[in-house]
Amino acid sequence: MIYEGFNMNDFIKKRARDRFGRFGYLDLPIEKIVSTQSEAIKNLWKQMSQSERDHQVEAAHKAAIGRKASWATKCKHAQAIEKMPSNFSPLELKVQKMLSKRGIETIHQKAVGAYNGDLAAPPVIVEVWSGNWHFTSHHLSIFEERFRYLLNAGWFVYILPATIRFPLTEAVADHVAAYIKRIRRTKPAVTEYRMVWGAGEFTFARSFNDNDFTIIPPFTNARDPASGRYKRISR
Repeated sequence: MIYEGFNMNDFIKKRARDRFGRFGYLDLPIEKIVSTQSEAIKNLWKQMSQSERDHQVEAAHKAAIGRKASWATKCKHAQAIEKMPSNFSPLELKVQKMLSKRGIETIHQKAVGAYNGDLAAPPVIVEVWSGNWHFTSHHLSIFEERFRYLLNAGWFVYILPATIRFPLTEAVADHVAAYIKRIRRTKPAVTEYRMVWGAGEFTFARSFNDNDFTIIPPFTNARDPASGRYKRISR
């Protein structure tokens, strides 16, 4: 209820000071108190013991169990990830620098709807995969949904597995850069994703119109009985 002599500005100031006074901001102007809200939360977190932090995290996890985030919430989360300056993996940063040397600037963790692409050089997203966990059951289960969304949104996806056998080299960076420039130049009518090992040694691709989306290559390695060496064979 608003009474005679009520001043909304004074009320806001009082509420802000009541809320943030315990963080040491009582002597600050209201504008400074509001602008330092995030610092206040960070300071509170720093003052907690490890057990208190663990309790807070556990409580948050329990609260999230069984709760399904809406599409809008997922999109906001993807946008927040894009804006984070510290979520580079060392390998992604290396690829980004190598492409920049070749005249291609990229956006890290580009948000596309509810998903994020590692490095975006419109209209191409470069996915840098450095671990076998990309091929585990969970990631396989969401792969088609994610990639169909990216392709439907007009993006081409270049998957770059970086392994001991196929390390990231200057030749690999040349191959990625050439693909991006070709897509920009020719502008194919149908989007696609392709997985490329090394500088194009092994490649397979699927277009948006294909039904069999997969990241399992149609070939594998087997030992040649005659030579004792491994060679590529069909699955």
